[in-house]
Amino acid sequence: MTLDIPPASRQDLLLIVTTEHTTLQGARAAAISDANGRTGFFLATLSAVVVALAFVAQVSELGEAFVVFASVLLPILLFVGLAIFERLLQLAMENIRCVVAINRLRHYYLEIAPELMAHLTLSPYDDTTGLLVSLGSTRQRVRPWDLVISNAGLVATIDSIIAAVISGLAIWQLGGDLVAAAIGAAIVGVVALTLLFWYLVRTLRAAQRAVGVRFPTSAGIEATHDRRPTQTEPPAQNELSPP
Repeated sequence: MTLDIPPASRQDLLLIVTTEHTTLQGARAAAISDANGRTGFFLATLSAVVVALAFVAQVSELGEAFVVFASVLLPILLFVGLAIFERLLQLAMENIRCVVAINRLRHYYLEIAPELMAHLTLSPYDDTTGLLVSLGSTRQRVRPWDLVISNAGLVATIDSIIAAVISGLAIWQLGGDLVAAAIGAAIVGVVALTLLFWYLVRTLRAAQRAVGVRFPTSAGIEATHDRRPTQTEPPAQNELSPP
């Protein structure tokens, strides 16, 4: 026994895509909130560690107690920073997927009603240009400092500084002078920063490749979904014609 299921009406389709749009907006808001919360937690932890180190340094006059205290706290802080950095990248990938999915739904809206194009601010395209427009960018490419001011870029920069401080402290404890410790810290900091940002860019590009491009900006939008009557109506008769 087979059921004769009627095709979905225009109202049904709009209800489905509107529900999906709302779900994606909620998922994106949750990802952004999670990213901001984790970044704030890391900055608060960093502030607490710096205050604690300053207090111990003042009491011990940069003696052995300060070195031991810093050798314990700074690696823990670096681990927390790297873990949060990785989670921020995951949230950034989720945000990209949500924005691309919302842009595709917006493209469907314009296929149904192309006359709404002039009234939409965000992009209906899912390529790099459309993604950046929906993310609030006024340019068609990502500038290098755009990554630095992101949550993941900020945490990566701080992690690199922490790694540099740890390496400088280790060189100093191994008998190196202040110049050697400073040079070693600078080298480790630059290498760590380069590796973290390389990983950041690689991850974001992989996320964009994973979602693919279905509606590039150069293709435009065609009204492929013509209006269909929701019910069959008899043809209207001309009132001036004889019965």
